Amino acid sequence: MMDAFKLILRLDRYANLELERSYWLSGDNADEGPSYCLECAKKELAKGLGEYISGGEYAQECDTYEQCYMCAKMLDYHLTDHGAEREYDWLKYKRFKRLGRDNAYMVARILDSDHHNKKYMRLAERAAKGIKR
Repeated sequence: MMDAFKLILRLDRYANLELERSYWLSGDNADEGPSYCLECAKKELAKGLGEYISGGEYAQECDTYEQCYMCAKMLDYHLTDHGAEREYDWLKYKRFKRLGRDNAYMVARILDSDHHNKKYMRLAERAAKGIKR
């Protein structure tokens, strides 16, 4: 069994995604629920849907993968325990004959949420076998 940290690193390197952090619209008029990439947050702010933009300092902890509310671009994130279990349930039967970059990142986030979880390790090992050589 490969070390969890090495496996996360291997999956992240393969994914090779430079993901943007999440931003939110803030202020009296704003709905602070949706996450945005910076470009879309600026567009929404220009429409008067908030008073200022907040966020961007760190990867958000989420119950599922994080994406921009407007353009659906994947954003940087960490999973909560509940989120890791949800994402695991979604990916546990997936075949990884050719591992996609987004799936590599998602599996790495699942394992990163709990390095000692045996079923997460098995999923990550199975996914790593799908890395193109």
